[in-house]
Amino acid sequence: MRLSLAARPVTEAAPTPARPLRSHRGLAIGVVALCAAPTALGLAGVDLGVPTPTDAALRALATSAAPAEALTAALSGSYLHTLLEWSATAAAAFTALLAFTHFHLRRDVVAPTIGMALLAAGLVDAFHTLAADGLIGAAADVADFVPFTWAVSRTFNAVVPLAALAMLLFARRFETGTRPRRSLWVVAIASMVLGALAVALTTYCAQSTSLPRTTFPGAFVTRPWDLYPLAVYLVSGLIIYPRFRRRVDSHFAFALWLSVLPDVATQLHMSLGSGALFDHHFNAAHGLKIVAYLVPCAGLILDYVETHRVATRAEHLAVAHAAALERSNAELRQMTYVASHDLQEPLRMVVAYTELLEELRADERDESEAQYMRYVREGASRMQDLVDSLLRYTQTGSRELAITPVDAERALDGALANLALRVEERGAVIERGPLPRVSGDATMLTQVFQNLVANAIEFSPGDRPRVSISAARGHDDGWTFAVRDWGVGIAPAFHDKVFALFQRLQHRDAVEGSGVGLAVVKKAVERMGGRVWVESELGEGATFRFTLPAVDASSPEPPLASPSIRLRARLS
Repeated sequence: MRLSLAARPVTEAAPTPARPLRSHRGLAIGVVALCAAPTALGLAGVDLGVPTPTDAALRALATSAAPAEALTAALSGSYLHTLLEWSATAAAAFTALLAFTHFHLRRDVVAPTIGMALLAAGLVDAFHTLAADGLIGAAADVADFVPFTWAVSRTFNAVVPLAALAMLLFARRFETGTRPRRSLWVVAIASMVLGALAVALTTYCAQSTSLPRTTFPGAFVTRPWDLYPLAVYLVSGLIIYPRFRRRVDSHFAFALWLSVLPDVATQLHMSLGSGALFDHHFNAAHGLKIVAYLVPCAGLILDYVETHRVATRAEHLAVAHAAALERSNAELRQMTYVASHDLQEPLRMVVAYTELLEELRADERDESEAQYMRYVREGASRMQDLVDSLLRYTQTGSRELAITPVDAERALDGALANLALRVEERGAVIERGPLPRVSGDATMLTQVFQNLVANAIEFSPGDRPRVSISAARGHDDGWTFAVRDWGVGIAPAFHDKVFALFQRLQHRDAVEGSGVGLAVVKKAVERMGGRVWVESELGEGATFRFTLPAVDASSPEPPLASPSIRLRARLS
């Protein structure tokens, strides 16, 4: 039988890039097209404006044959303005909500902080909308109040996200992997500060009795106050956002930078084009403001999709690697079993023929020849022990488990019966307390007890070695077993090393054994859902502890009495 030890390679394509160029190019083309669309439509003769009724037209409504229809037509511009403004507010709120979802996935404080800044700007836009619709009483003249609140809301929209980003950029808080509690504090403080700014700004605008004039129809710059946020957007697009984009390689960072385009287009339409309410440039600017809110939202969605794609691909690779590792381990176990099984017969023949040769030449061999023959026989016997131990170790890791409720008392009885001759030869004293029922494999638990007790006896020098077996409730509703001896002990530096395969801390001439017993214990306990460790100091004995799941969480505690039993085997 020929087996390969190498794990079969996992077929893995070269890592596909995050495809930022394709998605970014498509997003950028779409945003540029939307920004250019109002101007292109205006040049093509398509007017997006809604006529504003004159005073004479409003007086005529009273004598109109259908005043309701006439009033609806007269207020269509106001209706459109309200629809656009509330759409922008809703887009800001949705972007903020998605930003917090992004924070939950990546623990990146940038997205929720900028999201809260956009939400605060959206709330100021909502205040402007309510003022324009006359739903908020204003101390100042409405003719100055509505344009002024627009200019203020746009300035707030430009400055607040920029200030939040600058704070994060220079404070280096935008790195992913920040501790969750610190990240939550940053987001909470930023949210409170931005909310307080929005409330303070709206309160000031509503209570001010005199507001500056912000519109100048007929001038080259019809709304000069809109130049201030325009300047801020230009600084953001040319200096701040590019730096942020270089520091943070994400779709959201690119989209935040790209959102400057519709913001700049909005301000150009208002400051240089709009001369009256609800005209072409006025409506175009309000529509582009919605686009400016939705572009960061698109970046967050792309980040989420990318995160999900990478996580899915990593999961598939992990499953493939696990399957390949399992195949490799199965082949290794099979090879070990086959090799050990095939070695047994030649070793038995070596031992048998060596003993036969010793008998045949008993009278003819000299002292040197007898010593050589003894070396051969002892070496072959040690090899047989190693092969047997290796087979037991392989079978422990490969045999099918039968996890059932197991009476640990009966498992220990079986182990001590197997060790009866060794216990009798050494005059060992076995102290055992009452043991519980646990969830495990009966054969493996017997093997665990047998190996631990045998190990305790072997490493206890002198006559009448003492071994204690007990059990106690663990902290996780399981049971912790302890096998203690008063032997030579183990230095703390070797506590983990003793469970390695073929590991011996003493020379084979000092203590018998193959160095496999504790490795078998570790594998068996772990396969049954527990763990094993040793507590020991050199010269003070050792206590091997292992855990196993309880059969029932409400299983009663054993009685405190721990009778000492001296086992003396009677051999027939």
